[in-house]
Amino acid sequence: MKQPLSTGGLDVELATVITLAATPVPAAEEAGACHREEMGRQFEEIRSVLAKQGVPARTAPDKAVFVRAAQKAQDDFAADKGEGFKDLIARLRAAAE
Repeated sequence: MKQPLSTGGLDVELATVITLAATPVPAAEEAGACHREEMGRQFEEIRSVLAKQGVPARTAPDKAVFVRAAQKAQDDFAADKGEGFKDLIARLRAAAE
């Protein structure tokens, strides 16, 4: 008897359903964007109320010193690795910009 195709122990039908469920849908992406926008608006409103009540504002520290130190640590670690690892670090840094 022919065995059903399987994907990691899941039959093909179930694997297809899972794949479709995980595929972004334009309406869901739009809903997510609206939610993020609304949450940002609400956070700003709350911050404004708190500031009027004397609660210190949130600060955004300069991360440049940390980034430089982390890059040096990455470079030191990568020195013992092959070119593939160094290329990975370069691609990760490029993606982070």
